[in-house]
Order: sequence, then C-alpha cells, then structure tokens
Amino acid sequence: MKKMSLVLEGGGAKCAYQNGVLAVLEAVGYKFDAIAGTSYGAVNGALYLEGKNKRLDEFWSNLSGGKMFNDDKFDEILNDFYHKNNLVSFDKINFFKSGLHDTSKLLNSLTDGYRKVIYDNVNEDAIRKNKCEFYLVTCKMTQTKNLILEGLKKILNPLSIVIDMFKPDYPGRFYQNMQMTPVEISKEEIKKGKLADYVIASASNPPFKPMEIDGDKYFDGGAYANCPYETLKKKGYKDLVIIRTNVGEIIDEELNLEVIAPKESLGSCALFATDNIKDLRRRGLLDAIDFMDKKLCNKLSWRLKKKQLLRLYE
Repeated sequence: MKKMSLVLEGGGAKCAYQNGVLAVLEAVGYKFDAIAGTSYGAVNGALYLEGKNKRLDEFWSNLSGGKMFNDDKFDEILNDFYHKNNLVSFDKINFFKSGLHDTSKLLNSLTDGYRKVIYDNVNEDAIRKNKCEFYLVTCKMTQTKNLILEGLKKILNPLSIVIDMFKPDYPGRFYQNMQMTPVEISKEEIKKGKLADYVIASASNPPFKPMEIDGDKYFDGGAYANCPYETLKKKGYKDLVIIRTNVGEIIDEELNLEVIAPKESLGSCALFATDNIKDLRRRGLLDAIDFMDKKLCNKLSWRLKKKQLLRLYE
C-alpha cells in the first residue's frame, strides 16, 4: 500500500482554510503516514495528530483576534478590517497611540498572547502517541545584528510592523536581510517537553519575538519553506497531498501530487477576525468539494457525502 503524506502550507489566519479542506479529505477516507507543516500549517498539523479534523474544528471555532493578540480590542479592530468598516475612532486611535509610548510592552503582550494560544492547545503526549510522522520547519538565527526583531526599535517603531501585518504580501520583506539556518525537524528529534516550543518557533513571524529554545533563537519557517513538501520528499515520500494557503499549482515531476489551493487570494495572514475565520473554513470546504467533484464525480457514495459536507461551516 502506498504511503500518503500531507503538506500544510503556512499562512497564519489563512490556515483556517485547511480546516475546511481536511473536513472533505477525512470524509472520503484520506489517511496519512506523515504530515509536514510550516508556521500555522505546523499548528494545524500538530492539532490534526491530536484528534483529526474534529480537533481543528474546536480550535478554529474558538480562536479570535483577542485571544491571538492578547487584547479584546483586537476582536473589533480585526472585524472592522475584514468588513472594511471605518477604522477611525477615538478608542482605536488611543489603542495604537499607546503602542507608540511603550513598544516593548506591546510586543511582549502580543507574543505572550500568541504563545499562550499554542501552549493551551498543543497536547504533546497525544501527538507523540500518534504513529503518523510529523515534521515542522523553523529557522535558527545565526546573526541578529540589524534585525527588526532584535535591534531596530530605536530606528523603526515596531508598531509599524503590527500595522503591516494586515497587508497580503506580509511577511516576506522582513526576511531579506536575515541570516539563518533552516531547521527541518521531526517529532522524534524534538526533546521531550519541547514540542510546543518548536511549534511556536515555526510560527514566530514579526512582531512576535523569536522563540528561544536551549539558548538558540528561532523564527518563522516560512522564511525558508512556507510550503514544505520537499521536507517529505527528502524522506522518500512520493504521494503527497498539499493544502495551500496561496493561489497557484505546484509541479514536481518526481512526485505524485494532489494540490488543493484557493482560487483567489485568502488575504492577510494576520486577519484573525472571527468572521474571516468562518469564511476561510467555508472556502476551504467548497474548494475541496470542487476538487473531489473532478476526482469522484461518478461515485454515488461521494454524491451522498457531498450533501452532508455542504452543510458544514455555514
């Protein structure tokens, strides 16, 4: 029997899309011998090993901007961004102005909230008990001089990074001058008690502070491989299912690929608005249904399952 593996592309809030896709894959019987994820794709991979898509349903249906960024004000702010409401209000201006006065406190608060979300949700024992292999990608810092993450508070106000997070092209430009060592690591290679730390490390984009593990600092694996299918290729896997968060096909003639990708941009990776998360889950579901329509169109069992699936995430 051929070994199937799953690749989960990074993308922050956009990874809610993968929740919808996996609902369809699970319904038609997909099973995986290995999972590789980057950034919030690694978060999804870890949670999937805990309890399949039911666990992802629990996580994404309860996630909000307030939890992610450690301040309830973000719930309203992010929903305004998503619905394109007028952002100019006294309370919101004061919120952002407060960050100008104490940027270190703001960035520490954001980081603490984000890490708490991961620590509260990643169950290391359950992940290790699952026989499915699990790989994640992060980057170890080899030089911190001149990095926004470490030293540019005196030159560039870090609050601007928070604002830039909501742009669709974030965060690629922040990695241009970083010196790093890519780290592709399996759950077996991670020391006991450190698995959640490495998941956090894989998903540590600015403005979140780098994750320190055993004296080394790590940041988001998307700087090296946001779609880590080659991580599994190196391990000998040939049959891969890739769930993207960005538009576009992936072609590798050495592999048998099934790629499910959004038809249009999913927007900002930082838009953890509850309405956006709900819509992203639904979009993933519908795109996966379209994918399976082409693959299983003549099977009665699929048509029956499709009727049930279409009721999800409405």
